[in-house]
Amino acid sequence: MRRRVMEKIQEVALDPYAPNNNLTRLQGSNSYRLRIGDLRVLYELFDNCLLMMVLDMGPRGEIYK
Repeated sequence: MRRRVMEKIQEVALDPYAPNNNLTRLQGSNSYRLRIGDLRVLYELFDNCLLMMVLDMGPRGEIYK
């Protein structure tokens, strides 16, 4: 599972604005959500320094609390 998560994060990092069904911008914030099975990865993009910062990761039902 760890390898799968890392591969998906690296894939998004290569082209963070590419159309992708598993990415959603969260309402009311600058954060995005990456869906990987039942896991959710919350992250922010910083264009001025080409940085993708992962904020949190967890199961679908608990990550938004």
